[in-house]
Amino acid sequence: MKKTIKHDEDIDSLVAAIEDPTIEIKAKTTCYYKGCKEKLTIMSMECSICLLKYCSQHRLPEVHSIDCSDKIKKKTRIESKKDSLLLQSMKDKNLKIPGGNVKGILEKERKELKKKLHQKIQSARK
Repeated sequence: MKKTIKHDEDIDSLVAAIEDPTIEIKAKTTCYYKGCKEKLTIMSMECSICLLKYCSQHRLPEVHSIDCSDKIKKKTRIESKKDSLLLQSMKDKNLKIPGGNVKGILEKERKELKKKLHQKIQSARK
């Protein structure tokens, strides 16, 4: 015959232990990179993706985790796509783009003004 385990009692005791305010949880004092035993100091950094602390050698997402690296790359791609769409919409609306192709925009404005001037001259001659 199989023994029945009382899971409710086990779970209740675990919950009680977790909620006990007298138990102190110690933070890890070494780098979270696998195999690194470097102690965390003031210079250690917390990853903005995985929220773990790493030594100065493993602080970059590209170094300590493929998952963090992929998330950073994806985020960068999305931001650059948004920026390119914004620039395109600014060009479509003929808005001046900071640091952009100001000369091309000025050329368009000159052509439009020249066209309007010729129209006024033609209407004045009639």
